[in-house]
Formats: sequence, structure tokens, C-alpha cells
Amino acid sequence: DTSCYQIAVRLEENSRGGSRFLHQQVKVGDRLTISTPNNLFALIPSARKHLFIAGGIGITPFLSHMPELQHSDVDWQLHNCSR
Repeated sequence: DTSCYQIAVRLEENSRGGSRFLHQQVKVGDRLTISTPNNLFALIPSARKHLFIAGGIGITPFLSHMPELQHSDVDWQLHNCSR
């Protein structure tokens, strides 16, 4: 669905505004002013396999790729490491 964005932000205990604001003030359906997307983590279309290893940055950056890969014939794996 390209008609909207899905936003995932972890609430940081010591937040100075960003994550706390999103969790306490923004509700589903609210309109936000944002900049244009900047994909610095794009899939390589010619790759035969994708291996994702999620660690310190969490799993969120990988979530946008999952629907595309699930509907393709490309082999992929996601490994999530957490405490």
C-alpha cells in the first residue's frame, strides 16, 4: 500500500522529545508533515538471496522489505539478535 506510511518508533526511557512525543501525542490517522523518503537500505534486485541480520538497530529497518520478498521467488532469511 503506497497511500500511507507505517511508522515504528521505540519509546526511549530517557527520551528528550522525539520518541516520547510520537508515543504520547500522535494517534492513528493523524497527519504529519514529513520529508521525502530517502532509501539508504535498498534491496539489490539482481541478488539471488538476501540475508538480513538484525542486531543493535533492531528489526524495524528490515520490515519494509518483508512484504516485497514474500511475494517474490527470491530466497531470503532474517536473523534477529536481541537481549
